[in-house]
Amino acid sequence: YNPGIETGGAQALLSSLPDDVNEIGMVGCQLRDDVGELLIRLMARSSNLKMICVEDNLFSASMRIQIASAGQKLDGCVTIV
Repeated sequence: YNPGIETGGAQALLSSLPDDVNEIGMVGCQLRDDVGELLIRLMARSSNLKMICVEDNLFSASMRIQIASAGQKLDGCVTIV
């Protein structure tokens, strides 16, 4: 719950997370579709993810669907968008 993180902070965070991260929580951070794309890339390379919470952001309806779809590809991962 950090609306001040915005795009720059989220980009730095997502690009520095290790591939074996198991949870991501970025709720209410004013994130937009550009960060959603970075999140999807992280999800594609991270097989350990079990929980992704990114609700209450500024993602478009299309991006929310893309994030949810990427989460469905991760075995046992709960994705809340």
